[in-house]
Amino acid sequence: MNKQYQNICDKVTKKVISFLDEGVIPWKKPWKGGALNMPRSASTKKVYRGTNLGLLASCGYNSPWWMTFKQAQNLGGKVLKGSKSMPVVYWKFHDPKPCYKCSGGNLDCSVCDGTGKYTPFPSVFYSNVFNADQVEGLPEKYNRIITKEDDLNEFENIKSCDDIINNYQDSPKIYHDQNDRCFYRPSSDEVHMVKPEKFISDEEYYSTLFHELIHSTGHAKRCNRDGVTKGGFFGSHEYSKEELVAELGSTFLCGIAGIERDEVIKNSASYISSWKSKLSKNTDWIMWAGSRSSKACEHILNK
Repeated sequence: MNKQYQNICDKVTKKVISFLDEGVIPWKKPWKGGALNMPRSASTKKVYRGTNLGLLASCGYNSPWWMTFKQAQNLGGKVLKGSKSMPVVYWKFHDPKPCYKCSGGNLDCSVCDGTGKYTPFPSVFYSNVFNADQVEGLPEKYNRIITKEDDLNEFENIKSCDDIINNYQDSPKIYHDQNDRCFYRPSSDEVHMVKPEKFISDEEYYSTLFHELIHSTGHAKRCNRDGVTKGGFFGSHEYSKEELVAELGSTFLCGIAGIERDEVIKNSASYISSWKSKLSKNTDWIMWAGSRSSKACEHILNK
């Protein structure tokens, strides 16, 4: 093994262990997202609920904004030809009204139960809405995701990180098509990522991508690790071991790329700590995970 490479791995491992010994803070998701970017009405600015929320969220558009044809026009937009709308349901609730069957006091009244008033059944209305991705000419805010301060990270590629990724000769396909999760799918040999600009920093993006790429080395045609080839349910012993390998390998690659900032490694240490607890009986877990992480990195680096 290259001495310089080994020195970097040793340095990163020691730093991770030191953060673990200090007592690390809980792991933080390194990208922005969640409820802020759930489907919402361009008219009321409120997030949809119930069936409407589930139906619209399953459509896969990047923009969270939905609007009627007329609302799009009022915003200066034009629905793209051939676009298909989605139905949403609205309920209108009515105030109590005097009972039409009795004047009150009749406990046997099937309408008001003797109260003299009844509440009419809510009226239901249907409306057809389009996603902002289907509309051209809208104000810029409708064509991007929402963040708490409505700002996105101005992502800039880091050459040393891109060099590592490009050097991965039998790399899986990488897609940036997710809103709030990142994962490697062994069955199709694909990495699915949140878009780079949604991450808190450029370094956190690469750290997360490295994590998923380390997972990909476990494929049967590469390093053939049980945690990937045989799978394992979330939280299981096998799953926990694979997560340790992936996150430790990610910190190694960050070190090689020169982006091993304390903020990034602290978050990695927090993540590692959460999975280490699943393997409390294994006292040499860092040695076990470290050797497999090194092998995974060597595969990516083509060493």
